[in-house]
Amino acid sequence: MNDVEELLRDTLADPRRRLAPSGGMYESVRHRAHDIRRNRWALASGATAVLAVLAVASTVAVNRADHRAQTAHQPSPSAIAPTQPRNPSRGAVGGAVDLGQGSPSDAVATSEGIYVVANNPAELVKLDAAGTRIEASTSLGANSNSAVIVTGGHVWVWSQSPGEVFAFSADTLKPLASYTTGASIFQVVEVDGYLYLTTDHGLLRASAVIPTDHQPTPGSSGDLLAATKVAGIEGLTHGLAADPARHRVLVGVTDPGSAPSDSFAGARVVALDARTGDVVATGVRTSVGKESIAVVGDQVWVGGYGDTDKPRIGHLDATTLQKIGTSPVGAQVGPGAILWPGENVLWVRNGGDTTLSCVDPRTGAILQQWLAVQGPVASVRGHAYGIQAGLQPLILNGACTG
Repeated sequence: MNDVEELLRDTLADPRRRLAPSGGMYESVRHRAHDIRRNRWALASGATAVLAVLAVASTVAVNRADHRAQTAHQPSPSAIAPTQPRNPSRGAVGGAVDLGQGSPSDAVATSEGIYVVANNPAELVKLDAAGTRIEASTSLGANSNSAVIVTGGHVWVWSQSPGEVFAFSADTLKPLASYTTGASIFQVVEVDGYLYLTTDHGLLRASAVIPTDHQPTPGSSGDLLAATKVAGIEGLTHGLAADPARHRVLVGVTDPGSAPSDSFAGARVVALDARTGDVVATGVRTSVGKESIAVVGDQVWVGGYGDTDKPRIGHLDATTLQKIGTSPVGAQVGPGAILWPGENVLWVRNGGDTTLSCVDPRTGAILQQWLAVQGPVASVRGHAYGIQAGLQPLILNGACTG
């Protein structure tokens, strides 16, 4: 019995709240009960007649439908438009994946496996595609490593400061190369044989081709892959995304001196030819900084931090990089948004709390939400993993496919 039921019971049983029956009340109740019984019999008789008519009509309709079925094809299930749920479903998480003693800081999911960077101790771990067992691991020494990407048969791990980059075999995690940039690294991508790095020294570019006869010294840093500054990109660079289908790299650039000291200057998204480093498209200035850029298929999104009365997430035209839309999740992110690309979906984490949203990259619709996932998030079709007190599998509904 809940509190309301208990209060109602006590109130009804309290003698101070009892009312004495008025004169003639019992006789009135007797007449009303007789009228109710008579009306019920009348309704029952009418309902029986209606049911009989409906039964005859249904028999005729079924016979006519059977006749039509012999002369017409039935519509295929694919011809029925799916319905969009009114409210996104709340997602759950599974048990944390066993990574040994390490605490994960970043992860990448591929069809071949899940790659996790962990600290304390610093190591790189490869799990099977289902995240059920460790297939390989290697020590990262005393470095404080922050992020990982997997591309071209290589796993690239980097630390923001002092800006070191390490390359490993994607199959065995065998060390292949290491070098120092001399700058604090924010993001790294690899497209068409070149690494691009956003740093506090601008946008850097380096060859990602590692000589097969190179034998790196464990724990050492060198200049095997010399990084050079990309010409034509001036100002702070932060957000970065690979756009391999169009042989491009997308970078967020905040122009120096682009706004007075009492006004916020948002970043522009700039596209570069990945093979030459030349600028091929420039978007208008956004209303966000500390931006993250996500490319999901042929869809481009940008999000970041800014004034709460301005958009913190935007959908861009892939060719012109001009804004073409947004998402309802923009009203929930608070001071900012953090984006990660999935294989088929866009992941958005609120800047003001740990709410994570799975978003349709074409329409911006929210497909599923989790209330306590810190991120980063990594996903392929059918599988997704988020970092929150360990690496945790996200249980996907039918709408969010990973």
